[in-house]
Amino acid sequence: AREIATSAARFCAELGVPAILVPVTPGEGVEDAEGKKRWIEEMKRCAPVAEETGVTLALENVGRGYGKSADDLIALVDGISSPKVGVYYDCGNATYFQNDPADEILRLGKRIAQAHTKEVEGTLMGEGKVDHLGSLRALKAIGYDGYIVLETNATDDPDRAALANLAFLKRVMGEM
Repeated sequence: AREIATSAARFCAELGVPAILVPVTPGEGVEDAEGKKRWIEEMKRCAPVAEETGVTLALENVGRGYGKSADDLIALVDGISSPKVGVYYDCGNATYFQNDPADEILRLGKRIAQAHTKEVEGTLMGEGKVDHLGSLRALKAIGYDGYIVLETNATDDPDRAALANLAFLKRVMGEM
């Protein structure tokens, strides 16, 4: 995994990609405390390459593993202590785990290097449970100025779904 992350950072630097999503996945049969400790140790070994290339390794709050909440991500990122290791925040994953995305975004603050959004319990954005307006307001409040990557459900008509999701996101941004 270390080789993949460092090679990807070098490759992404050549392409001008600012951040790489790193899903914080668990080790099989590894207790939480030990797993988090291993993540910190290994990411510390990757951090110098990220710093050298200028590409941020962004830990995602995925549904399995050691980064399910803002508290988990803060502990990991602060434990690694590198300006090029941050958070790839997923509002949908936060909602799925019954965390408040807006609150978590405000707590994570400048640690957020990249963000994506999707829907939970709905096919198109706006049909489910994610508080998109609150999440976008929180991102604005922390000074986030990066991309909002749409991680949306597959549908029978992906072009229509993409247009609908983008229109929804633009409409919500207009309410800010």
